[in-house]
Amino acid sequence: MYVFWEHGYEGASLRRLVDATGLKPGSVYGAFGSKGGLFREALSRYLDGVRVQLGLAGRSSPADVLRQWVRSHAAASVGPPPRGCLLFHAAATRPSLDAESADAVAHALRAHQRTVRRLLAAHHGEPSDDALHGRAWLVTSSMAGTSALARAGATRDEVLATAEATLHAVGVANVRQNPVSG
Repeated sequence: MYVFWEHGYEGASLRRLVDATGLKPGSVYGAFGSKGGLFREALSRYLDGVRVQLGLAGRSSPADVLRQWVRSHAAASVGPPPRGCLLFHAAATRPSLDAESADAVAHALRAHQRTVRRLLAAHHGEPSDDALHGRAWLVTSSMAGTSALARAGATRDEVLATAEATLHAVGVANVRQNPVSG
């Protein structure tokens, strides 16, 4: 998973994959059928981890879950390698993917947006209308953008500020009272 996450699909050479898995080249293809098969398995495991994190956070309010998700994603984007999000990195390089992997990425992006939309609807008490649909894509695209910005060298403060602006734009930012000095 980390080879694809750090180097992208095209940069995940057979040598890197063999070194990371400890398998022989023939065994990689025997176990997964192709580089694309290995990538889809890696993406599936990555997304399982995201679902576990959301499930653990699911005991909180929908707004708290969304805030935690967006903020932890932004923080991870500027953390130690691999930075950002495997899904968003794969989406940015979708033309280089085989057809099945490209479909898996597109499906995962739609699932991401639906999850955000459900959290926003639960928080705002709104039906899933066009405006809510657009706000959910705004969160998804902002998360993709912060992932790309971090990889391109944006600072931690810039990435975290972008995450906070996104949360504010969709109406789930924390309202913090600043003490009045007298």
